Amino acid sequence: MKSLHAGVPAPIERAVVDTTYTFSLVLFFEDLAAHDVYQVHPVHKAFLDEFRVLFEKVVIYDAI
Repeated sequence: MKSLHAGVPAPIERAVVDTTYTFSLVLFFEDLAAHDVYQVHPVHKAFLDEFRVLFEKVVIYDAI
């Protein structure tokens, strides 16, 4: 992972802004290969195993 940003919705009221989530995590990778390594990395899998019970809904947007 090259960098990350964690946050909450900005207090903006515009029809095109989605504020229905409670927490966001944006991860940046050097390339698609680095992303693929992250997906199966033991730390990532351990995080999912421990915290997935806390997530009501997960939405993922992959972009390149």
